[in-house]
Amino acid sequence: LPDQSFLTGVNSAYNFIEFDGTDQYIDCGDIDEMDGVAKITVMGWAKRLESNDRITFEKSTGLNDRVGLNLDIDGVLYANVGTGSGGAWAYASLSGTDWNHIAMVYDGTQADNATRLNLYINGVKQSSNYGNTIPATTASTSGTFKIGRAINSSGHSSTGSVGSVNIFNKALSEIEVNAIYTLGRHGNLLDSYSDNLLGYWAM
Repeated sequence: LPDQSFLTGVNSAYNFIEFDGTDQYIDCGDIDEMDGVAKITVMGWAKRLESNDRITFEKSTGLNDRVGLNLDIDGVLYANVGTGSGGAWAYASLSGTDWNHIAMVYDGTQADNATRLNLYINGVKQSSNYGNTIPATTASTSGTFKIGRAINSSGHSSTGSVGSVNIFNKALSEIEVNAIYTLGRHGNLLDSYSDNLLGYWAM
């Protein structure tokens, strides 16, 4: 595991953790239930320190082998579902330094990109654009799920704050995504969503 001494003394009442953009991230381990699946939802709260900073939570071993969310330095939010041999993604604009609830809902059983992968910002479904064909299942990888680092690279570390990151083993509905957003960073998901949670990091 990386040096996580920066977590010491974090005040849990604020429900977020700050990253410095160099070597700080949380390694949540290899979550096998994210491998080779047709449905998954990843979401969390993100706040850049500067408008061109990066905030990431994803499971990956590299650029083409990943599943997760990347609020990137170009002012764009990406949902990545790499196949192992190539990348595929949805994207929508998101700039600024405010707190935002970001979510990706993936359902590989659907017919086309627009129904297989959708992005949500603050509970609202976005009119996403797409790069390549969204696959029918996620890749099977030995990569670990990291909060604060993309494509397993120190050059893609997060700068800013993250709160309440969650993974679900289903494609949540628009109503469900909005309801979780409405709970806010301090909301407790365990009462209503524990049956479908693969991971819940309240920070």
